[in-house]
Amino acid sequence: MSGTTTSPTTGTAGTTSTTTTAHPVLALEGLSVEVSRTGQSLLRDVSLTVAPGEIVGLVGESGSGKSMTSLAVMGVLPDGIAVTGGRVLVDGADATGTARRSVAHRFAMIFQNPKDSLNPLMRVGDQIARMVRLHQADGPGADRKAARAEAERLLGRVHITDPARVARAYPHQLSGGMCQRVMIAMALACRPALLIADEPTTALDVTVQAQILALIAELADETGCGVLLITHDLGVVAELCDRVAVLYRGDLVETTGVVELFESPQHEYTRYLVTAGEEAGHGAA
Repeated sequence: MSGTTTSPTTGTAGTTSTTTTAHPVLALEGLSVEVSRTGQSLLRDVSLTVAPGEIVGLVGESGSGKSMTSLAVMGVLPDGIAVTGGRVLVDGADATGTARRSVAHRFAMIFQNPKDSLNPLMRVGDQIARMVRLHQADGPGADRKAARAEAERLLGRVHITDPARVARAYPHQLSGGMCQRVMIAMALACRPALLIADEPTTALDVTVQAQILALIAELADETGCGVLLITHDLGVVAELCDRVAVLYRGDLVETTGVVELFESPQHEYTRYLVTAGEEAGHGAA
């Protein structure tokens, strides 16, 4: 990876690993999130980076703060929950609070239930074309016909056969795996520097899961976008990720390489996750 350097970092629990730190596409600097009315802390002083072309897994049990982290990065926290400390930097630019508007086009998100994220009243090709027109006005988004052609090209890019036919379909006419590919095509239309994938294979069968994960890895390699992959499945981490960050009740307790995660986990909670995955026999935390 060009233009990068590595240096040791220390997590909340004092664990140390070598991580890529130069020119990150995402940098969380002491991110803290609370429930506004009660002051309940949901995330505390979370710091991590994602470099260009790097896939970083964010793992932990349900309620550990994984999805809350992604929502804070995207600026779509639920009402009554707010960022109370730290910064979110995307491509080196501050994306915290109102500053987010200037860099919002640099990141995109894939959700775990694609059919819930697509508009059921619009053909999928029109939905992708809308993203093209919003984010590629200097090129294919210049007119509707060109945007539609670009939408079909993007559907082909995510390995959908007969993209012209699929572009005319409504979400309910497509399988879950096809809808997830449509969501990835929409993300690509944004030309993101950062792609956040929140449990992107949860609702898919095993074969389709493998295809979607391979596609995400392929896109990170070919486009150079960084990926923050949120998952509870350590099997997915082992297959796809370069590094992994472990959340426990809102604290980032360990950040390490994938090999180190399985061979020598440092934090007690990380050891528990690895052991639980081994006992389950499929890597699920």
